[in-house]
Amino acid sequence: MNVDGISVVPVQSVRDLGIYIDAEQVMWTHVQKMVSRCFAVLQPLRQISHSIPKETLHTLVVALVLSRMDYGNAMLVGLLAYLIRRLQSVMTRQRG
Repeated sequence: MNVDGISVVPVQSVRDLGIYIDAEQVMWTHVQKMVSRCFAVLQPLRQISHSIPKETLHTLVVALVLSRMDYGNAMLVGLLAYLIRRLQSVMTRQRG
């Protein structure tokens, strides 16, 4: 595709202000990346959870995981059920 004489190549997804929008506009890329990042934070927290006070662990989870999940959640209105379940898996993991 050419725009004003410049060749433009389509991509599968783009990121703007931390929100990934994929070509199909179903937010799959955004959900996958968010869940992956949240699990990457939860794993080390789980490893140190026995060594720190419960209040400190709670503060870390809110600051590092819940705030990430909350950011841009207005973009997730009408999300497909399987993507909602994927997001909910983070919430289940943090309680476990």
